[in-house]
Amino acid sequence: FALEESVTAEEKQERVAELMELQEEVATENNRLFEGKTVKVLIEQIDDGTAFGRTEYDAPEVDNECIVSTENSPLSVGSFSMVTISDTTAYELFGKLSHS
Repeated sequence: FALEESVTAEEKQERVAELMELQEEVATENNRLFEGKTVKVLIEQIDDGTAFGRTEYDAPEVDNECIVSTENSPLSVGSFSMVTISDTTAYELFGKLSHS
């Protein structure tokens, strides 16, 4: 038993775009909750004084990326660091190493 196509391709695209816009708004609001907080981050990559990783709340490839200013601190890939989040976007957290 198959349903007939009752929604045009254009309408489908509009609905997807509307949902993606709503998802970005939700993600942005959720990430703002991290601003000013210190979180544990798994360091996955280090490049020119910037480390890239994931918080303990994020899954690889589908969740946030945490971008960390290393301030020339000795970090290693695979290590955990405490990071204070200073800014966010829908899919990124920006922070600095916590020294407390």
